[in-house]
Amino acid sequence: MHKEMNLLTDYEIRQHNINENSSFEIAYVDPENLFLPGRIDIAAKLAFIEAYETGIGISEAEELYKKHIEAFTNGNFYEYGSKEKNSYEKFKESFINTIESIKNDGFKEDVSIIPVGAANVAFNGAHRIACAIYFKKKIKIIIFPHVKRNYDFQFFRKQLLEEKYILQMIRIFCRYKSDVFLTLIWPKGYSNKKIVLDELEQRHGMIVYKNQFTTNFETYEEFIHKIYADEEWIGSEKDNYIGVTKKALSSFETHGNIIGILVWGMDIGTSSEFKEIVRMKMGQKKRTLHTTDSLEETKEVFSLFFEFGDSVGGIKSGNMLLLKKKIRFIISCLIIKIKKIVGLPC
Repeated sequence: MHKEMNLLTDYEIRQHNINENSSFEIAYVDPENLFLPGRIDIAAKLAFIEAYETGIGISEAEELYKKHIEAFTNGNFYEYGSKEKNSYEKFKESFINTIESIKNDGFKEDVSIIPVGAANVAFNGAHRIACAIYFKKKIKIIIFPHVKRNYDFQFFRKQLLEEKYILQMIRIFCRYKSDVFLTLIWPKGYSNKKIVLDELEQRHGMIVYKNQFTTNFETYEEFIHKIYADEEWIGSEKDNYIGVTKKALSSFETHGNIIGILVWGMDIGTSSEFKEIVRMKMGQKKRTLHTTDSLEETKEVFSLFFEFGDSVGGIKSGNMLLLKKKIRFIISCLIIKIKKIVGLPC
């Protein structure tokens, strides 16, 4: 087996069907190139490192880190392929050791390598990647095109991570990436949402986050007012903001469904072109969607979108989520016990 393959763990080799005949490539990369929507969890690791190094926001960062590890491990803080990581404290201790090691000695390529699969998504080593990003260290990777993994926002939803923690990771992602924009599909364009998604795919835009809320006209009109608050056409108090009312009436439908899609990977300068093409295909002009034109606008509108989501009850967590987590934890523990009994790797 090639010498770089010897740096992989036995679990990585077994889990991803890697052998001496596997096609691979070795490269040195800027670690930020591996901070992708398909590894959104790197954001939680970065938050922890920032707090650890600066002493600012430690409790919030550790809460996010712990919750996302809980989601990753089905609630039992047990890492497959690593007997040492069997509790949250062990995860945290190991991470701090990694932080100190990379901060002081850089990325030790003679003892460590980052395994990467299709679409440049790392299938292990997210803690090391986050450290390398923070301390600006180049890293060595080994790429296996046949391995396909995706740890995006939808993965964490399926793993029952509360939406507020997913949103925290998304906001950190936006801090590190300049070419992120937000598309809001108004109720008038909702039935043609596939046109938007198809156009994004054709332009290789990657969806960082997507959510949908339902509202009544009054709340929708208030939301429109906030989105376009700096535009002259909205009117003034004297005319009861007649422009807002016109915009809301022209873009609303009785179902009240609004979709927000955060996109990365397209030149933000092409968002206007994208917007015009989609509107033309929908045949509804400005009544169908809104697209942000700058990173600052993206951040502002993104926050407004989720304030709006909260106001209409779109972002929820509660007893049902807790019940699902308990069931998941029990099942996960049973699987680990059965694997140990029958001698399967875990």
